[in-house]
Order: sequence, then structure tokens, then C-alpha cells
Amino acid sequence: MTDDSSKSINPTSKELTAEILTDRYIVQKKSLQDIAGEFNCTRQNISHLMKKFGIDRRQRSEARVIAIKQGKFGDVFYYDDINDHFFADWSAGMAWVLGVIYTDGCLIRGKTSWRVDISSMDAELLNKIKNLMGSDKPLPTRVQSYDKSKQIYYFQFHREKLINDLINIGLVERKSLVMKFPDVPYDHVRHFIRGCWDGDGSVYIDKNGVLRANYISGSYGFINLLVMQLYKIGITQRRLSVHLTYDERAKLLNEYPPGLYPLTIHKTTDSNAYYITFQRDDRMRLFYDYLYRDIPESICLLRKKSVFEKGLAS
Repeated sequence: MTDDSSKSINPTSKELTAEILTDRYIVQKKSLQDIAGEFNCTRQNISHLMKKFGIDRRQRSEARVIAIKQGKFGDVFYYDDINDHFFADWSAGMAWVLGVIYTDGCLIRGKTSWRVDISSMDAELLNKIKNLMGSDKPLPTRVQSYDKSKQIYYFQFHREKLINDLINIGLVERKSLVMKFPDVPYDHVRHFIRGCWDGDGSVYIDKNGVLRANYISGSYGFINLLVMQLYKIGITQRRLSVHLTYDERAKLLNEYPPGLYPLTIHKTTDSNAYYITFQRDDRMRLFYDYLYRDIPESICLLRKKSVFEKGLAS
């Protein structure tokens, strides 16, 4: 008498049903070759049954990812888990990460694909971005070129869906001088700005104990729209800068109420970048509230937040 438990299953029999094949292929994510081995048949047999049952095959790229995750390539390839849809929908966390990328990140075209690199001396910043994006990838480091005592941390990703969503939002390569302020939904603008400030902005207490905020950008168009966003929340200046031209002064006097002017955009001494700067306790409190009101610690750089709090408390 033959033991049924050791009998090979004929894949054309009723024993390999659509439900079983769906479980192996869709749920357990087995390959056609793995299923064929389990049921002692050929890969072609399994492919025929999948067509018969109307089970869609995976894309080659998806199948490759699953194979890498299952260790079928040994140590040749390593796959990092990450949320491919992170930039597909707006959220507070997504807008904050986008702001960091617009400042500390760059879009790079490789020989066969694109990637995004984000670099910072703040491991806290990149670890928070990793966590939000669902990645456990280690952060490589290198020594800073002009200060050998400090390290720069890196986080990069090159998944097609993430890159395409960022490009659709407006991220471009070699963005420093040409980037534009993206079309961010109203509810998420402050999170995007906080990300930008955590990247290229600064907040500090000067030698006289005055809390100050600065922001610098290589793109005039970007910083100009940033100034207008700040103007909307009440961050204005009472007097016009003495460095304005006659036409610039006349335009501002004509367009804005007295004492409620947008922040002046200054040029750096080498004229390769633009910056804004402001202080005054009322504006700093307003800005602090705008950036940090009712947000979790997971979507801000605590180092800069603590400087704000220390300056406002003094």
C-alpha cells in the first residue's frame, strides 16, 4: 500500500487548485520554480495553470526584489525595505522630509537610474527620515573635509516610484540655483518650511543674547516665495532696507501697508546666494509657534527647536 504523504502531486489534478496556487504565489510569494519543485512538475506546468486560473504574474522587477529578500542572490545584492509610496500622498511627515531634501538632498542621475542623496552632520535628522520612510538602512559616514573632527552622515534611495513622485512634485538635479518653491497644500506648508529650515536655515543666540533666525538659498525664486509664505503668517519688517534700489523701494511702498513690509532678501558678498535674517521677540515667537505647534518630535530637528526655546525663555 502506498503512503499518500510521500506521493508526488500531479499539478494537472484537482489537488493543485486556484486557492492553493494563489496561496503559494501571492501569499507566500514563492516563485514559479519553487512551486514547481514543491509539486514535482515543471515551471511551464505552473505557468500554464496560472493562466488557466487567471492569476496575474509579477513584474520582473518585483520578482527580483522578492528573490533578493529571500536571499537567493546570496551577498551579491542587498535589498533595503522602504515605503515606495512615501511621496505619493501629502502628510506632515512627508512635507517635512521633502523640505530637508530640497535643502540637504540632491537628485543624481546615474548610468541606469536616478537616486536621491541626503547628507547632514545631524545623525538625528537622517535617522528620523529613515524611520518615517520605513527604512532600516545603516547610515554611512565620511570625515568632513574642512574639520576632520566631524563626520557627515548619508542616506540615499533609488527606488523608481519614490524618484518619480519627487520629480513630479518639482525636484530637479543640480537644483541649488534653479529650484522653485513647490506647490505644497496649505495645511502642509509649515512642515515643508520646517524641513527647509532644518536643512539650510539657522537659529542662534548672538553674543548680546538676542535670538536670531537666518535662511540662505542659491535660488532667488525659491527664497522669494519663502518670504511671501512668512509674510502671510505675519513675519514682516517695519522699515525698508537702506540697500534697496529706488525702484524696489517704490514698489514696496505702493504694494504694502506702512510698517508691514516683507523681509528683505539680501545677496551674499560673493553674490552666489541670497539670504534673509530676522530677530525681534514677537516675530521669533510667531515663527516658533508656526514651525512647532502641535507636532511630534519625529518630524523636527530637536537641536534647533531647543535653541528657539532657550532664546525665547531668556
